[in-house]
Amino acid sequence: VDSQQNQAHNIGFPIHGTNVVYPYHIQDRIKTDCFSQNLVTELKGSDFNLAYIQKHGFDVPVLFRDKEGLGLKVPGPKFSIRHVRMYIGSKYDLVVFDVGSGRTGLMLMRDFYKYYKDPNKDRLLDVLSLEFSHTKMNNLMLAPSVVS
Repeated sequence: VDSQQNQAHNIGFPIHGTNVVYPYHIQDRIKTDCFSQNLVTELKGSDFNLAYIQKHGFDVPVLFRDKEGLGLKVPGPKFSIRHVRMYIGSKYDLVVFDVGSGRTGLMLMRDFYKYYKDPNKDRLLDVLSLEFSHTKMNNLMLAPSVVS
């Protein structure tokens, strides 16, 4: 579990056009002396509810070290883009963001899958949101109890 948590907080961002990965340590950004206050509020899932939001608002990001107490359900750590394609279908239209140009467009899931798996990318594409509520993937997820 510790290695999974470390991996979740130690993200590498590829430098476009190279195989170099720039390490990005989330923990270094959360707790820093550069700011007069913490950038996030750390809570246990069981403490995050409607009463908390009514009392404190929701204008600062909230960090949960684990999902216990949130009442949500997500797929396990081996869930991958292959699974997404299988559950939503190869002909599903994705809204894709081209990071270089700042433009959005539609792309079939099968085409995005090919792009994602190709190690030689000529551009950086991102899927910022995926509406899956009317797909088979919906059965794998459950929204946090505070919003459901």
